[in-house]
Amino acid sequence: MNKLTNIKQYRKGYVRALYGRHGRSTGINPGVMWPRKEELVHIKQYEAAFCPKLEDLIAENRAKKEAQLRARKEREEEILRNIEQLPGAFKSFFEKIEAKDKERQEFIRQKEALVEEVREILGFRAKPSDERFQKALAQREEEEIKAKKKEARKKRENIGLEEMLAGIEKSDKY
Repeated sequence: MNKLTNIKQYRKGYVRALYGRHGRSTGINPGVMWPRKEELVHIKQYEAAFCPKLEDLIAENRAKKEAQLRARKEREEEILRNIEQLPGAFKSFFEKIEAKDKERQEFIRQKEALVEEVREILGFRAKPSDERFQKALAQREEEEIKAKKKEARKKRENIGLEEMLAGIEKSDKY
């Protein structure tokens, strides 16, 4: 076998490949194939940092699968609980829709009654786009708002009076 002549041929990779191809006939010491003590320490540190042990990988995988199964089971239980509540949810949903529909119909009825009232005040059947009709409608709406505010104020006063009376009755007991 020919001797190593080029500096590149002294690299570890080349020497190992040469020994692997031709074996002992190369005359290379087989001890060259193994790492030196310093290289071995470096390799062990590298493997400890970047190459986890198979047992650790298996344990992590098992723990991950168990966590996924637990999460899936919890999700399925939550879905079953929600399915049990579904009829009640449907009922409340449709009740809300009916309540809003009733509110809307009541608002439309009140608005129509207001329009009819304004037409009676004007004394003729005016179109809603008429300027006189618009003014009378706005005036009537303002009157209603004032009446509602006055009613709310009276309620608050009545509640205050009731609380005062209740306080007086309590003090009379002692």
